[in-house]
Amino acid sequence: MHSVKRILAKISSSLLFIISVAFVIGIGIGTYAPEVVGEYPHVSLVALAGIFFLSALKIDFHEVRDALGDGKTLLISALFMLVLLPIVVFFVANTLYPEVAIAFLLLSAMPSGMTAPFLTSLAKGSEEYALVMTVITSLLTPLSVPLVVSLMVGTDISIDTFAMFTRLAIIIFLPFFLAQIIKRIIPKTITRIEYSFTPVSTGLLAILIAFIVAKRPEEILALGNGGESLFFLFALTILFIVLHVLGYTAIWWKKKRERIAIAICLTYMNFTLAIDLADTFFGDMSSIVVPTILSVIPWALLFIPFRALIQRKSTAT
Repeated sequence: MHSVKRILAKISSSLLFIISVAFVIGIGIGTYAPEVVGEYPHVSLVALAGIFFLSALKIDFHEVRDALGDGKTLLISALFMLVLLPIVVFFVANTLYPEVAIAFLLLSAMPSGMTAPFLTSLAKGSEEYALVMTVITSLLTPLSVPLVVSLMVGTDISIDTFAMFTRLAIIIFLPFFLAQIIKRIIPKTITRIEYSFTPVSTGLLAILIAFIVAKRPEEILALGNGGESLFFLFALTILFIVLHVLGYTAIWWKKKRERIAIAICLTYMNFTLAIDLADTFFGDMSSIVVPTILSVIPWALLFIPFRALIQRKSTAT
């Protein structure tokens, strides 16, 4: 059993490798068996709902309730993350390089990733604060994302905001509350198999990306050959660096551990949700879908220098 756990942990930690394999498989399916995508139209929805369900099984709402101390700061932080920040990001991106503005809007409007509490603990931030922010932003997303997207791009692009709300509700609300019910019924079983949740979620992420890539293999390959993907990566890296800085300085009056938590919650957003929304509602625009997929690279790499910088500052002080 321990060897199985070690193998699964090692596989799930190789996120970039798994995403790369998913890209290759997706291009292969899209090139040689494109009919597969049409035969299974709901794969993305099921995969993403599964990821949220497994993540929600790890969340204890009693801990969230106990950590709800400074409600005012939490609400301000959530509104900043879900409403103000994406609006500002969109305006800046639309001024500098309009082609990536909608992709950046989607990414910056996402809730905190389910790994935010774990990453916060690694950076010696407030894990409890990160847990609360993750739950709050996730549960507000079905309301905030359709509103923000409609306000920013609704006049230029036809968007079914009700369909977006419905999809987000299915992906977020149902898995969250179903997971809490199941935890109450079979808590010991959940604890016993919890080690498998992360690798299974990683596998579902790979399936999600493979199917999205399979819809547009020629476009993705053309972007790579033309060098535009490199620009996307550069722009995404800048975006993630800015998010680190904004997150750390946004609540300057709070303690350092809480500032670290906000920086991580703001930066390490739920990119899987952004990928799904980009594909579902902007699937014919590769300049939106491809950057959201490529966001996994700075998402996975920038935490290492961020944590090193935070630890160095702690040592200096």
